[in-house]
Amino acid sequence: MARARHEVRRAPARMSPRRRAAAEFPHPEVVSDDFGPMGTRTTATAWNIVLGIWLIVSPWFLGYGGLAAATWDAVVVGAGIAVIAIIRTARPEQTRPLGWLNVLLGLWLIISPWVVSVNHARPAPYWNDVIIGIAVAVLAWIATSTPAGRGEARV
Repeated sequence: MARARHEVRRAPARMSPRRRAAAEFPHPEVVSDDFGPMGTRTTATAWNIVLGIWLIVSPWFLGYGGLAAATWDAVVVGAGIAVIAIIRTARPEQTRPLGWLNVLLGLWLIISPWVVSVNHARPAPYWNDVIIGIAVAVLAWIATSTPAGRGEARV
């Protein structure tokens, strides 16, 4: 027998008050995980957008804009990370393989100071690439490997 829209559903007694309220009321209400109202995947992807933008502008903020190879590496990889993360934010389930591409770009950033021959006398590009690479790879891994329905805000 179908329930009427105005009928109140009863939630199990062991639920948190927030989840119980969401389960009992018939109107749409956002239920989120413990990582905030946006959800784990969305939050991790949003941070990758921020990190991609940082990579684009970091050569001039950290003073290595004169090193052509390091600057182009940061700008191109940063733009790629930001664009992929923006696309992932718009359609997370349909673009899941792109998330793995961001993992690979993060791993590239970790090894790029040795491949691109960054001047190790200037530690700014070296540490920037390694730290941001680790963060991007971990966040993209989290955003891509979180199963559908977990870690996302649900309506």
